[in-house]
Amino acid sequence: MSNIQGKSVVFIGAGGLAWSLSVALHAAGIRVIQIVSPNILNGQALAKKMGATHATSFKDIAHADFYFLALPDRVIESVAKSISFPPNAFVIHSSGSVYLNSLSALFPNAGVLYPLQTFTRGRVVSLDNVPIFVEAATEQSLSIITTLASTITTNVIAINSEQRRNIHLAGVIANNFTNYLLELGDEWMEANGFSLHLLQPLMAETVKKAFEVSPSLSQTGPASRLDTSVVETHLKMLANLPELQKLYGVFSDSIIAKTKLRNYNDTKK
Repeated sequence: MSNIQGKSVVFIGAGGLAWSLSVALHAAGIRVIQIVSPNILNGQALAKKMGATHATSFKDIAHADFYFLALPDRVIESVAKSISFPPNAFVIHSSGSVYLNSLSALFPNAGVLYPLQTFTRGRVVSLDNVPIFVEAATEQSLSIITTLASTITTNVIAINSEQRRNIHLAGVIANNFTNYLLELGDEWMEANGFSLHLLQPLMAETVKKAFEVSPSLSQTGPASRLDTSVVETHLKMLANLPELQKLYGVFSDSIIAKTKLRNYNDTKK
């Protein structure tokens, strides 16, 4: 399989990952021939966009070179076991936390192609420069999956399952938790008659500075200044929102502790 272009792919699942990955592969000359999803609305919509067929049952799965299990982590292995794939087909999942051996124990050409990106159904994300982490059961399979990934990004990295899980955890902390805090900020702004978009320049500069300088050197705010009077005022303002008040306290205490440790270490230099 030295020439990857023109090879065929079936996507099992029609969520956000399947949308962006199928669009990227299609643009790279890979034939997305079928979308298999019990969700008729989502499956048919993606199939139509790809010019592919749609099936709701695993029994009707088409013959292809690659099969992507674009599914929730908890069902990847069980779904894989329930499908009769062609003997030499590549069976690939795109999870950050599921070990390769969940598939390699079942299929000789098992692999992982994990884009480190956030996906939402109906929102197509460009993968041009997104890190894509690959893993496979054999060196030959790894070479082919690496070639496949290289058609959609310039940033392909081969790692093992444990390394991928560590990266996934970092992604959850940095991305999912940040988004949740933005949701809480949005609720607070709306409750007080303001728009979330007022925070956009602040957040854009925060992210830019964190990557250009470093998160540890970019931390600002009352906790980083050890201004406990402002912290206490904010905690009182959140008295009617105990869960948010608790989060504010936990984050502030952590920032204060880290700031004090950093200041102490600086005095020892």
